[in-house]
Amino acid sequence: MEPVKNETHEPATRRARLRVGYHGGFFHGFASNGETEAIEDVLVHAMQTVLRIPISFSTAGRTDAGVHSRGQIISLDLPATTHLPSFMRSINSLIKPHISVSDVEWANDDFDARYNATWRRYRYF
Repeated sequence: MEPVKNETHEPATRRARLRVGYHGGFFHGFASNGETEAIEDVLVHAMQTVLRIPISFSTAGRTDAGVHSRGQIISLDLPATTHLPSFMRSINSLIKPHISVSDVEWANDDFDARYNATWRRYRYF
């Protein structure tokens, strides 16, 4: 008896790690809340526009309305053929000037920004 082949027509994916910075004064926190625009809403919309596929991601922490970030990490699965520098440039052209993505790189498939965070630093002014 021959082994059953799992033939899906979905593209292969790889886990990516991105650093996100933003000026939170223009948003109602990081996490999507279904009522007011949040950082997550803007990022998801931009990524879906560029890739033309549904996007969801994991993040190391969330912020409240008006809070800024210089280096919040997110992880997500992208098509394995994604050219990361082009992806980052395209995303940034859609989310500027209040949000920016940097340090985009491939990560291990089991990396999760939320669960693999080893430290976080908050500064209050």
